[in-house]
Amino acid sequence: MKKFVRKGKPIGEIVYKTKNIVIEKVQDGINNDKCYIIGTGYSLSVDDNDLVSLHDPFMDKFGINIDKNITVFSFYFTFESSGLEESSRELASFINNLDGKYKDIYLIGQSKCGVCSYNASHYCNNIILVTIAAPFKGTPTADLKYVDETLKRNVLRLIYDKLFCNHNVDKDIAPGSKFLNNLKEPKYREHINIISRIGKIKDCRYPSDLFLYFWNKALKLNGDGVIPCESQIVNSTKTINIISSHAHSLKNGIKALEK
Repeated sequence: MKKFVRKGKPIGEIVYKTKNIVIEKVQDGINNDKCYIIGTGYSLSVDDNDLVSLHDPFMDKFGINIDKNITVFSFYFTFESSGLEESSRELASFINNLDGKYKDIYLIGQSKCGVCSYNASHYCNNIILVTIAAPFKGTPTADLKYVDETLKRNVLRLIYDKLFCNHNVDKDIAPGSKFLNNLKEPKYREHINIISRIGKIKDCRYPSDLFLYFWNKALKLNGDGVIPCESQIVNSTKTINIISSHAHSLKNGIKALEK
């Protein structure tokens, strides 16, 4: 069963906190060979006592099972964030402070965390970059005008209004945004790009899959229900394609990565 983030409660062991990002340590690896820094795409804010003061709707705590040998950090955006460029720089600062502590550092970002990680790699050295369902060319889901014109006032639009938070990091993944137009040249030892595509209706295992299946069709995305496949394509050293809705692309992407 999922454990949800609660207002007024701690999220976990916070090891880095700025105006733009919050990083928690999820697990200590048994050895120092490998470290994962994972962006889940969620946004939250924490107070001076490191208690959650605001969070995305239905935000669950980090719950992906990862080999106990690996040290895992999870990063989140804050609602006060100036945007993905500033978040990228601060994420890179945290990573650079880990230099020498681990043999391999994997920077793993899903969705907008993927383009943030891609941009952050420009300021880092010797990382393995993993992007999952990342909107390198943006997504209509973040374009409020497109959503207005396409969905009008049907039930999908009402759900959208409840779930989608249009703050700065979301605006940065709208097609043609200043951030996307000025993405920094990435630097990495290796870049694995994972592209997710929603399957047939029979492949929908969870209610969120089913919702995104119809959302994908309503917005004519041809993607994973949030990000068009065409937008996920970028030059990389390796590309992996998975069948997954956006809601489960992080979990399924990490499974594909570890095979």
